Amino acid sequence: MVCTGSAQSALLQQGVDYANGEFIQVHPTAIPGRQAALDERIGARRRRRVWVPRNPAEKRAPRSIPEGERFYFLEEWYPKYGNLVPRDIATRAIHRIVYQEKLGIDGQAAVYLDVTHIPRETLDRKLEGILEIYEKFLESIRAKNR
Repeated sequence: MVCTGSAQSALLQQGVDYANGEFIQVHPTAIPGRQAALDERIGARRRRRVWVPRNPAEKRAPRSIPEGERFYFLEEWYPKYGNLVPRDIATRAIHRIVYQEKLGIDGQAAVYLDVTHIPRETLDRKLEGILEIYEKFLESIRAKNR
C-alpha cells in the first residue's frame, strides 16, 4: 500500500544492479480504492491523446491548432493500439518525435498529452486519487524549496 523503497534497498544491498530510482513509478492499480474507481482511472488513460504540431515552427496555443495540423503519432504509427501502446513503445515514439523528427513543442523536447475533450467533472472523478497524491507530492517539494 505504501512504497517506502525498502524492496529496492534490500535488492541493492544483495548486489543487484540498480540504475535510476527516479524511474520507479506509482501505478494506479497500487492506489487503494474501489474497483470501480480504479476502472475509471484506467478509463481516463484510454481516452487521452498524445500529439505534436505537424509544423515544427508552430507558435499558436494548442487549442487553436486545427485537428488536421496535429500529428497524433501513436495513433498513426500504431493504429491497432493508438495511445494505449505499452509505455516503453510510447517512450521510444516520443523520443523519436522530439529528437529525430524534431517535432516537439516550440522547439522543446515535449509532446501534448491531451484530455481537453473530456469534461472537467469527469476528469476530477476519474483521477481524484491520483491528483490527490500528486498535489501532496508537489506541496512537499514546494515546502522543501521555501
